Amino acid sequence: MASPFYYFRKHQKAFLAVAAVLAMVIFVFADLLSSAVLSSRGKDPRSDMTVATWNGGSMTGQELHGLTQRRLFISRILTDLKESGARRVFDKGGSPMEPTVPSFILPKNATIDNISSVCISNRILAQLAQEAGIAVSDDQINHYLKEISFGQLGAQEIQLALRSGRQGDLRQSEEWLFSGLREMLLANTYRSSYSSALRCVTPEQRWQDWRRVNERISVEAAILPAEHFVAMVPEPDEIEVEAFYDQYKNEIGGGQQLVMGRPLPTRQPGFKEPRRVRLQYLLGELAPKAEEVSDSISEEEIVDYYEKNKQQDFVERKAPAAEDVAETVDATDTKTDESSEASTDTKVAPETGAGTDSETDSQPDEETNAATDEESGAEVGAKSAENAEDGPPAQDNSSSRVRRAGPFRLVATEDETDSDREDADEEGETRVADGALESDSDQPPPALPDAPVTPDSENANSENGGDSGGAVESPADQPDDEAVEYVPLESVRDQIRRQLANKKGAVELERIAHRANGRLETEYQPYGLQVAEAKDQKSDPPPPPPNLQDLAAMAKEMGLVHETTILLSYRALADTHVGAATDAQGQALNNGQRQALSVRQAAFTTLDLFKPFLAKDLDGNWYVVIKTEDRAARVPPLDEIRDQVVDAWKKREAARLALEEAEQLAKNAEQAGSTLDHFFAGKKFKTVTTDMFSWLTFGPIPLEYQQRPPQLGEAPPLQSVGTEFMTKAFQLESEKVVAMLNHDQSQAYVIRLASREQTLAQLRQQFLVDANSSIASYIMTGLRARNAQTSLETRLRDRVQLDEKLNEYLRGDAEP
Repeated sequence: MASPFYYFRKHQKAFLAVAAVLAMVIFVFADLLSSAVLSSRGKDPRSDMTVATWNGGSMTGQELHGLTQRRLFISRILTDLKESGARRVFDKGGSPMEPTVPSFILPKNATIDNISSVCISNRILAQLAQEAGIAVSDDQINHYLKEISFGQLGAQEIQLALRSGRQGDLRQSEEWLFSGLREMLLANTYRSSYSSALRCVTPEQRWQDWRRVNERISVEAAILPAEHFVAMVPEPDEIEVEAFYDQYKNEIGGGQQLVMGRPLPTRQPGFKEPRRVRLQYLLGELAPKAEEVSDSISEEEIVDYYEKNKQQDFVERKAPAAEDVAETVDATDTKTDESSEASTDTKVAPETGAGTDSETDSQPDEETNAATDEESGAEVGAKSAENAEDGPPAQDNSSSRVRRAGPFRLVATEDETDSDREDADEEGETRVADGALESDSDQPPPALPDAPVTPDSENANSENGGDSGGAVESPADQPDDEAVEYVPLESVRDQIRRQLANKKGAVELERIAHRANGRLETEYQPYGLQVAEAKDQKSDPPPPPPNLQDLAAMAKEMGLVHETTILLSYRALADTHVGAATDAQGQALNNGQRQALSVRQAAFTTLDLFKPFLAKDLDGNWYVVIKTEDRAARVPPLDEIRDQVVDAWKKREAARLALEEAEQLAKNAEQAGSTLDHFFAGKKFKTVTTDMFSWLTFGPIPLEYQQRPPQLGEAPPLQSVGTEFMTKAFQLESEKVVAMLNHDQSQAYVIRLASREQTLAQLRQQFLVDANSSIASYIMTGLRARNAQTSLETRLRDRVQLDEKLNEYLRGDAEP
């Protein structure tokens, strides 16, 4: 019988010709065929929706979706490049400084709404930049990639990151990276073109800014609680109730709002019920578990721990004897006298006395130099965008060149001599600054490996006997005639037992929590599939298994605590212990990136009903959490909450009455010309004198380390003072008395100036001395520039009606 390959060999040329034609047809029409197949499955009706329009362009939902995915992809790539470059700098013994280029890495808490909004803004600004003649070349993009990776990565390594980022589709990855970076750099350059104008601050504005931070006053205040006036408010009629309800029915009350950086209770009422969830969970507490296993700690374990750790933890530190102190003082005096005599005999004239202090001044000089180094390092870290130099380049590697034509070149190795690389390596090893890899206040730094510890650094504190907080010397390092004494075992036995019990209890508790979570996961898997099928078929989901509905039986079996919450909003859940616990398995996804979400974050984002969630808090307690109810936000009808509406209306009217009373009292007190304590004596309202306060405050952290602008000041013991209070308080003159409501209108204040820390003349003199060198002035100037830029972008959003159209698009995205 003829072989089946006989026909192939006989007609080989014909077969190959047909195969070649088929290959060409598939190559040309594959995309069209796949598009037809996908379109036959149904098209998202929002794809053609116009999300934004502007003079010269527009954007559809499909385009926005593509830009959002590209933005997420670029952020992941840049994160990988930055972490890899920083790791190499650490490996060389250096410390990476923040790159001088703008950071396009998304913050971990960025939402799709924020990313979509930024993508539209970048597209508009990039188009305006091109119309203004601004261009970004491939060389500029390569320079950006070099800087963001601290000059450590070559083209081949960047391509490897791209290939992993797009599952091997290198050409598409390069296109996304370069087109996305080009658009963002164009938009950033266009924004920066306004920086000179935005940073133009007049001398009067600088004086106002400086005064708000540095002027401090104290005031006398009489407090009129608004609740004392509720009884004086008449009942509202039906028209007033309905109008008040309609005005605030879509608002959520009882929250907080940021006022010049400080969270304050909101003043407006709200009748909308927020989205709320109900949780039940198994709780494994570490303290009771440690107490439970404490009796199982054997004497052998305690002795073994003591012997292994006594050189580090249990060295007896005794105060030196009196005769030893006297000998030390005598020796020091003798040494100082000898040094003084030697110095006097050699170079220094007797009348100068310089040689006498040479020995005693050495340590203060070192401390002063150390402090100066810290301050200069902090200043470099704070202004790295202006003063930082290029990071150390990677070693030359000719094999890392791109093998095909593309936008890349050897971004970190091109046009370098050997001497250049050696100088750069030395620079990279010695460059150290506080706040390495700092980012904007909105941009957390990527996780970096710990800096290597050198033998010198380990022993730096033990050169003088280890008394300055360094490592304790071992007996082998001690002089032979000086025996080391340890704290007796009897004195630390209970301490060691507690430490061992905590460790043993933590291990046991982790094992129990994982076992409970595993059993619940096994219960959930088939149920989760049934829920998914019911959702596809648009039918009601099946009831969950009994063990997922009630964890009480499992809690009793495993010796855990079982608790169930009431319906809690996101804000309320954040105030609970379980809400603050974080994912112990790192399986939660946020914007396509794996990260450890807290229970409150997961409950309102990724966690499905009855799906187990394993979490752990900072105290070592474990939680196996199940969301049993998820109630959507709703606006209750007026008949259901009429009493609540009437009560809120009365509180607002009571605040108005309290303010009217406070204004009349302020007028009378000013006419009386006495202190408020004297004027309000015998009246029902309490008076206080506040602590010294400023309009704006940076808090107790030194300005050199500030990562945020100043906040609205406080005036203890007054509560929730807002901008109106600050405005009137700092306009007070002697004998002047004014009245106002606090921010949430819960109290009315009558205030009078008590004292000033400095007179106006002293403040002006101080301003003229240090305004040009003050870090606070530098920060305030930057704050004015950021506020101006925010105002500019807000006007841009208003022009294209961005928020309205984008919210409409995203609401459609949330629908099934």
